[in-house]
Amino acid sequence: MIDSPHRSLVQPVVDYVRRAARDGRQVAVLIPEVEPRHRCYEILQNQRGLLLATVLRSRTDVVVCLLPYRLDL
Repeated sequence: MIDSPHRSLVQPVVDYVRRAARDGRQVAVLIPEVEPRHRCYEILQNQRGLLLATVLRSRTDVVVCLLPYRLDL
């Protein structure tokens, strides 16, 4: 669990990944994305996973994998 006093998601995760990737370690970050079955429910899902993936790709040298998870609604 990563503590964030300001309820920020991106910067604490980026800092954690940078610490984990020190000394030439190869790190892969798996980000689950909720994928509802019906298109009308997509607006209810937030886009934090995409934002996090974009920031991690631009600021670190880790492998980022987005994993779609289909919901049956």
